[in-house]
Amino acid sequence: MNLDPKPNLSPIYKFRSLNSSKVGNGLSDEEKTFDIINNNRLWFAHHKSFNDPFDCSIELIDFNFTESETNDVLSRVSTRRERRFFSKQKKFREELGKDRGRFFGEKLMEPWGICPFSKTKKNLLLWSHYADSHRGLCFKFDPIFDKDTFRNLEVKYTKEFEVASWSRHQEKSIIHLITTKYISWQYEQEIRSWQDNLIDGNGKISRLKSFNKNCLKEICFGLGCDDKQIDVVKQLVEKAGYENIEFFKAKRSKLKFELDFEPV
Repeated sequence: MNLDPKPNLSPIYKFRSLNSSKVGNGLSDEEKTFDIINNNRLWFAHHKSFNDPFDCSIELIDFNFTESETNDVLSRVSTRRERRFFSKQKKFREELGKDRGRFFGEKLMEPWGICPFSKTKKNLLLWSHYADSHRGLCFKFDPIFDKDTFRNLEVKYTKEFEVASWSRHQEKSIIHLITTKYISWQYEQEIRSWQDNLIDGNGKISRLKSFNKNCLKEICFGLGCDDKQIDVVKQLVEKAGYENIEFFKAKRSKLKFELDFEPV
């Protein structure tokens, strides 16, 4: 879709675990974190994989529109890859006839991806929840060097389940869907990088997207991260050819319930 919201280009932070344990045949958290460094790429997740069951809820948009409006929307699918992707969906038109809005909305969102970040590196709960109880690390990115990958939107937190109208404001309703979360999550101070077309040249969805290496500015290690892991990360950064990366380690403040950061 031809949607280009004004991005938030302030520095952003991504918390990652360095836990080497594996679940099944998948990669460990440590391997996924190292992949960010080694291949300068990020994972843009499907919204249904998130830990909030209301995240990107299709019910946040009123998709009630006629068949002629459906045809109009389909005509706006902007690229050949997108058209090829949608044309492969089985019984696409038949399902639209049964529950036009919901089915179209879910298919529309299938090639979307979201990569979550935060506006802060100092939140104790973020270190606990997303960086293996302070044993992981936190990346600092400067989006100004890659506005295509970092199409950043600030999450809005609310108590009310407000519904946007697709037929009146398509672009605004999409942004509403992506950025609306219940107020209990506001401690995360989330910024979301959003991609609306992750379809590759073969017509398949590829959720890994590269970023300009100049965007990675800083790596902060949790107060429980051991020296061996810190050394490994530094070596990976040097081998991957990043320049001017600063390294810090968190420590407990002696006077407040907060973290301080020292160069390492």
